Amino acid sequence: METAYWYWSGLEFEIFSKDDELPSFGGLYIFCSFDSDLWFLKKKWRPLYVGETQSIADRVSPNHKYWKEAVQHRLSHIHVHPEPQKIRRLDLEKQLIRDLQPKMNEKHRYVSHP
Repeated sequence: METAYWYWSGLEFEIFSKDDELPSFGGLYIFCSFDSDLWFLKKKWRPLYVGETQSIADRVSPNHKYWKEAVQHRLSHIHVHPEPQKIRRLDLEKQLIRDLQPKMNEKHRYVSHP
């Protein structure tokens, strides 16, 4: 099977099914659903949660704090971007949350004021 990629905020993410074995390197991950947009009759990725970790394989599993909630929101795939440096991962995580506004992240989300 060919490796698939998607770009979020200019960063390349490898796409894994939620049931795939994930890599053990440090990086960023995005819980995603693949939804139909009935208005345009096309499919689109919907980011549910953005996180960072020193080991994707150890962190992203059914034991994850938000796994059950993500499954309720039709979690189907995990998007993974390698980044070995902790400080860089934290900066990128913050940027992605602000850019993507995933419904399950509260920290770093932009809140508009009237």
